[in-house]
Amino acid sequence: MVIKKDNSINSMIKSGVGVSQHFDVEKAAEEALQKALTQVGELPSFLIVFSTINYQKNQGFSRMLSRIVDYTKNKYPIIGGTTSGFMTNEGVFSSGIAILAATIPDATITPIFAPNTKGNPENVARQVSSKLKETYNNNLKNKFLIEFISGPTIPRFPILNRLNFVKSENVGAILTKIGMPLTSVLGYGVAKDDIILAGIREKCPDYFIIGGSNIDDGKLFSNYQFFGKSCTTNSMVALGIQTNEPVYTHGALHMEKTKTTFNVTETSENGTVIDKIDGKPAFNVFMEKLSLNAEAFRDQHLLYRTTLFYPISTSENIESSTAIGAIYGSHILIGHKLKSNRIELLTASGHRILEMSDPLKQILSKGAGFLYVSACETSCEAVGAKIYRQKELIDHLRGGMPYLITYFGGEHYSRPNEIVNVRTHSFNVIAAG
Repeated sequence: MVIKKDNSINSMIKSGVGVSQHFDVEKAAEEALQKALTQVGELPSFLIVFSTINYQKNQGFSRMLSRIVDYTKNKYPIIGGTTSGFMTNEGVFSSGIAILAATIPDATITPIFAPNTKGNPENVARQVSSKLKETYNNNLKNKFLIEFISGPTIPRFPILNRLNFVKSENVGAILTKIGMPLTSVLGYGVAKDDIILAGIREKCPDYFIIGGSNIDDGKLFSNYQFFGKSCTTNSMVALGIQTNEPVYTHGALHMEKTKTTFNVTETSENGTVIDKIDGKPAFNVFMEKLSLNAEAFRDQHLLYRTTLFYPISTSENIESSTAIGAIYGSHILIGHKLKSNRIELLTASGHRILEMSDPLKQILSKGAGFLYVSACETSCEAVGAKIYRQKELIDHLRGGMPYLITYFGGEHYSRPNEIVNVRTHSFNVIAAG
């Protein structure tokens, strides 16, 4: 979708993207920042900072942010968080720090921080919506929200520690009915980004929304959000941006429908736990239909390596999707609330990941001064080294102009006045200028 402006006005939006893989987190932060600021060539309106999880030791993220804030003398809003990797003009990275600096003249920029996303997502939505309304400017017609929300983590239970697969039906029932609400209070478990973004959309209908759920290296042990000098967990950070510059957006799914469908007959925990399929224990039916062996789920890492190939549609169409987060006895825990009793397994298409759709190509080739992409970490894993084919195409379309793609544990995308799509295996772009 494109919001047009008077073509006689030349865009003044500029951006720069810097990357560093220096082993010292403070030196890496400074190196990436210097690259980004050199490219943008002037004082930026904001900074977006991403880091892979390997820098977290010895308060690494706090040291990283302190170095950035000190270097810039605290002049610019800073948001960001952890990611499993990123792609820029410099390459494709599974470790390092990436910083995007952008200047958008005559724009209203609203930095937002809201805590306790897993414990009280409704309140987070109210806080974010309130901040956006406080700075609402009728004279700036194009509005977009770039947001990052604490992603899913393996539930951590007292005494039992982290568990995402339990064979015992009795233990599974206890964890589902008692343990899941408890882990939300403690800041673990599903992201609840669908609840948050639905609440924001209700109060702020005219915003484009793009972002994702922060993640570590795919283990789902921890993730972090960055806001100024602060490194936090279980929170949401965002930038509300209002401008008269043109805004271009598009979102594409890398998935296709299969013929494997399930009729969900019983759920719990607000539709995030599938208890029964066709009146039978859910996990038993799931295993039978897919001809899987329970050994495929015997430890934390194997579960996600298996289920990433089985994304689930959460509605009648496939614009919103989710993944299996845990198996407790016969109960299947999923990342987002089901919107339909009929679910269908989806399959990721490597061809769609690598080639991209014509609308995406059109936006990438426009020469917009600012371009950011929210993409799926599992899609990146699915194609492996072939991801460099996609980079070659993007480099060609961008013609040397900066861009940043980050890989999340769930992606968010919406045009104004539309339902926010919370999904996996997608590629969502926003460009301005």
